[in-house]
Amino acid sequence: MQFSPDMVDAILSGRKTRTTRPVTGVECTYRVGRDYAVCPGRGKRQVARIRVTNVQKFSDLFAVGSMLGSDEHAHAEGFASWKGFEVKWDTIYPFGTARNIGPVWTIDFELVKESGSGG
Repeated sequence: MQFSPDMVDAILSGRKTRTTRPVTGVECTYRVGRDYAVCPGRGKRQVARIRVTNVQKFSDLFAVGSMLGSDEHAHAEGFASWKGFEVKWDTIYPFGTARNIGPVWTIDFELVKESGSGG
């Protein structure tokens, strides 16, 4: 699973335990209980492994009254506030505004191990 280097740091420090990604296809390709490599960008070597603990599909990341769009969601993403998450989202998915992305998957995970620690 690819992450920007700053998000890899957040994963390794335990601040990031969720990733939110646009829906592509009918089913999420990430499966609960499976381990995935954490890579700091396309073509980069893995630096850790994470295990998916929950996957949910949301029709709108910015739905009013949802836990999405909250600071609680942003904290799980490794950010201090929703605004910080929204700014990062716009740099990753620059489709005009963050609100034009459509359905998303939220993928919760736990750090399994760092690659430098025997794997």
